[in-house]
Amino acid sequence: MKKASKQLLAIGAVLSLGLVISTTPASATISKPAPEKPGKPSGDAGTDKPTTTTHVDISLEASDNKITLVDSPTIDFKGTKIVAGKMNLTTNSIKDNLRVFNPGKADGYGVTARIAAFKDKSVANSEDSLKGARMTLKDRVITAEDTNNQSKAPIGEENVELNGDDKNVMTAKPGTGLGIFRLTYKDAMLEIPDGNKPGTYGTVITWTLTEAPKSN
Repeated sequence: MKKASKQLLAIGAVLSLGLVISTTPASATISKPAPEKPGKPSGDAGTDKPTTTTHVDISLEASDNKITLVDSPTIDFKGTKIVAGKMNLTTNSIKDNLRVFNPGKADGYGVTARIAAFKDKSVANSEDSLKGARMTLKDRVITAEDTNNQSKAPIGEENVELNGDDKNVMTAKPGTGLGIFRLTYKDAMLEIPDGNKPGTYGTVITWTLTEAPKSN
């Protein structure tokens, strides 16, 4: 929850015009000041430049919300006929992107990815897998959702070869990655070694966000 307060302070300028009093030994007279020429005010009136100022304060309280991983990409490889020998396939399409929402937490965070084995989906409960397959995410781009975002962007590896271990794909060092950032891969490659069988294979990529521990 955000609280905002505003304080307005107006400073007025006081202008004073006094009468000139002159005295002589013989008698006392009160005379008006000699008239000035137009455009040349007398006294302080010709030099004062009245101003006013406004003070504005706003309080941004720390949010109770955590850093969250909102979306993830969908990756599809176009079907092809199996051949003898190693096959290198490029992605048919990558839809959506990875999005991280950070409500101003400056401790940093990291995002990792791991991939499970490609299982044959064409046969129910099949234990057949795409043996030795290696998938690489390529041409990484990290951008802020707000083009005027004032925070330094997170960093990440240009290309990431996935396996069963968590691989770093995006890291926000302390003081960076505030706001909403998107991680996009323009391409992906699937390397299939020789010796596999035909089938319709599928797998799951697991993306994990970890907040950096707070400093003492």
